[in-house]
Amino acid sequence: MKLLLVEDDQTFAQSVQQLLEAHYYSVDWAADGQMAQIMAEGFAYDLILLDWVLPKKSGIEICKDLREAGDRTPIILITAKEDSQHEVAGLDAGADDYLVKPFGFEELLARIRAVLRRSEGIATPILAWGDLRLNPSSAEVSCCLPDGQQAPIALTPKEYGLLEVFLRNSSRIYSMDALIDKVWPYDDAPTTGAVRTHIKGLRQKLRAAGLSDVIDTVYGLGYRLSPATAVVCTPTNNHSSTHNHNQQKVPANNVCKQADKSPQAIPPIDLTALWLPVKENYLQRVTSLSKTLNSLHIGSLAASQRKQITAEAHALAGSLGSFGFSEATPQCRRIERLVTDCERFGREQLQERRRAIAKVQQTLIGPEPDGNAEPSSPESNPSPKSNKTETGNTRAAPLATVATAAALHTSSAKVLIVDDDAAMLSLLQSLLQDWGFQIRLLDNSQQFWAVMEQFVPDMVLLDVEMPEMSGFDLCEQLRDDPHWSELPVLFLSAHTEADTIQKVFSVGADDYIRKPIVAAELMARVVSWLERSRDRKLKAEVDVLTGLGNRQKSAQEITRLLSLAERYGQSFCLALIDINNFKRVNSQFGHAIGDRTLRHFGACLRSSFLTEDIVARWGGEEFVVGLYGVDSADAQQRLNTFRQRWHQVCATQQDITSTVTFSVGTATYPQDGADLGSLYQAADDSLQTTKQTEHKTALAGVR
Repeated sequence: MKLLLVEDDQTFAQSVQQLLEAHYYSVDWAADGQMAQIMAEGFAYDLILLDWVLPKKSGIEICKDLREAGDRTPIILITAKEDSQHEVAGLDAGADDYLVKPFGFEELLARIRAVLRRSEGIATPILAWGDLRLNPSSAEVSCCLPDGQQAPIALTPKEYGLLEVFLRNSSRIYSMDALIDKVWPYDDAPTTGAVRTHIKGLRQKLRAAGLSDVIDTVYGLGYRLSPATAVVCTPTNNHSSTHNHNQQKVPANNVCKQADKSPQAIPPIDLTALWLPVKENYLQRVTSLSKTLNSLHIGSLAASQRKQITAEAHALAGSLGSFGFSEATPQCRRIERLVTDCERFGREQLQERRRAIAKVQQTLIGPEPDGNAEPSSPESNPSPKSNKTETGNTRAAPLATVATAAALHTSSAKVLIVDDDAAMLSLLQSLLQDWGFQIRLLDNSQQFWAVMEQFVPDMVLLDVEMPEMSGFDLCEQLRDDPHWSELPVLFLSAHTEADTIQKVFSVGADDYIRKPIVAAELMARVVSWLERSRDRKLKAEVDVLTGLGNRQKSAQEITRLLSLAERYGQSFCLALIDINNFKRVNSQFGHAIGDRTLRHFGACLRSSFLTEDIVARWGGEEFVVGLYGVDSADAQQRLNTFRQRWHQVCATQQDITSTVTFSVGTATYPQDGADLGSLYQAADDSLQTTKQTEHKTALAGVR
């Protein structure tokens, strides 16, 4: 794990850095606030140790700036100010923890481990994968033996760091650069050959311990943890082992529980099947471009003609390689450069362009692309026929290895693809639909916002150059809209120049994928960003206890649906649900039973309503259901169905009391209100009326 230590006392900083490095952390050091902010914004850290009082800029100012910029890196604020007022100010500024000087180094290490676990959503302090165990508390790595013993595995600091990175991010593929960023300080970066040597050594030591194939090579992308069956380690005691303890007794019947699901391999992409439906279209386009180039004469080229040739050559360079014609891509790019760079054309330039387009034509009328090979870039695969690795496997093999647990978690995600090239849209749809994504294709950027509101995607893939409105314009508008500001946006483009790539990220895009599309790279990046987005949403938008949406997120969704209801003349029903006398449940049966009751209640709500319905917990025992396009009568019917299911849950679950009941109040748009505030008030009035009626009925029954 890579940490940034911000401390102006050089001697103290060196001691802390030495301590952290002895516990296998990679540490960068900044001596003042200005440098700290530059490093925090320029490098990806797992955690920042931030002193409060610093030259040039205070730690609390840095913390505020990072949080306002959307940086969620965990921060531990360190200070000599020990009054509670400063602690509150530090936490309110966005710090995750607060440590007062002087402090014990053991406490510092424990707080670092705790904050890292919270930020990554790791419940147990032991990182586990199959029979492999890594204990961050003691920096020990071991292998679980059949008799319950743990055999230690001796690793170097860098081997340990690499293994920890893979275990903490089991679904991510790490490139060489990403591993260097994670494991090595910025001023001590190794060569890629040195990284390969460390990985080779790590593999050999794990293999010697009986753990084979722990780390996979994803060709063209990097390394990742092998998609073996994951386990959840169940520690048998709370005593952490020390460096002198090489073995720990663990009962064999309580070591771990295997997960129910394992990653599924995705079949290789059949490029021939993708190419045949669009073949004639591309042949016509290449033929048309060839005629245009062959008709040119020595001299100047009209601006309109230059623009037309450049745009077509650029589009062909990006798409043809994606279909497996890797030799066509550099030729199209050569044509694009020649037309762009030359003001006047001589005989030699004309002949070079004609030779280039002739090679493209020859490539397309030759053999069909290998149906079992994935699209490749000219740099990685100069010949379309050499699609095999040294082991004899087809180049589709890396795609199968990208099938990870993360892909299973995000398989139902909705992806909007915006590109004016219909053939490219078809290709991208074919590549992504096998993973279970819901795909929406859009070839007209002017319809973008209407589709966004109706489809509500989890990710957007944008082409850079489109008629009417460019991908840059759309991305900037997304980032300016609070509702879509954190939506993952990935750009697809054949442009490779530095200015274009810089602009991609300056407008707020999350990633950039070069055309021609490499299927394995596309899937790895899409899945990775969807997984990050999913985890961020879980932390920011989901009630931890019940798994339902929280108040803030559901209020945004209800407001959006009310806007749609107004625009399209639809109804909307808001239901306010309150568990009756819930405080009595906590006081009579205990808070543990109360929490389990809420969890059961949330699960019953989720199963009783549709995925497009809004179901949320607004605090305590208060829940909200939003139903778009549903009138009052239909809403009452669906709420009655939920009531029946809840009675069944109370009758079958032994850990909750059968006396738990609830009351409901409803309000309908537009009859009872035109916005969320007025609808909520109407629903609350209805709820109070219902409670009074139910109370009178209960009293009458007692009499």
